[in-house]
Amino acid sequence: MKILEIGSWAGGSAISWAEAVKKFNNSNGEVVCIDHWAPYFDPSTISETNKAVYEEMYNHSKSNDIFELFLHNTSTAGYSDVISPFRGNSDKLLPLFKNESFDIVFIDGDHRYSQALKDILNSMNLVKNGGFLCGDDLELQIHQVDFVNALKYSHKDYILDPKTETHFHPGVTLAVGKIIGNVSAFEGFWLVQKCSECWNSVDLNICARHPPSHLLVNQSG
Repeated sequence: MKILEIGSWAGGSAISWAEAVKKFNNSNGEVVCIDHWAPYFDPSTISETNKAVYEEMYNHSKSNDIFELFLHNTSTAGYSDVISPFRGNSDKLLPLFKNESFDIVFIDGDHRYSQALKDILNSMNLVKNGGFLCGDDLELQIHQVDFVNALKYSHKDYILDPKTETHFHPGVTLAVGKIIGNVSAFEGFWLVQKCSECWNSVDLNICARHPPSHLLVNQSG
């Protein structure tokens, strides 16, 4: 099983994928992680919402701390044997992989519309027939939001939707909606399955459950 992850940060989701490979596929597989582990936004342009979090992310990515933390986390968790990091821009790295070479592609990189759009488009041919394209941070789908407002702030990472009074990532909502349409979604996670040239929704059948223990540890600092 080959899994491609676009956007890995400190390795929390990469460890989750690697854990699944070892547990459910007899350790037979690889998790390919693409991230430039470098600043991707201008801190002076961020909104007041979660400003402290964004400033901390910027500072860590400006130094080499976050990449070193990724390597430390994946190694300490015991999954460095199945995790392969590729450091660089997804626009340049994704075309280097062969078409239909991954069973799962998970997109969690730069959430601003222009980049989210490119990451989805550049990933679609990489998914095997019957495989899955998925991602994170789709809090609201395109039919649920104030479209004009979302389009106005599509260059922002995270904003408040005046229609639903819910915070969401407008770039992810617009990119997924434009390219695929409505998708299967659960608490921000979205998923479709490739069937020839079509992308079909999937019955997630998920009940609310606790996050993996390694993610709880990350969240607690």
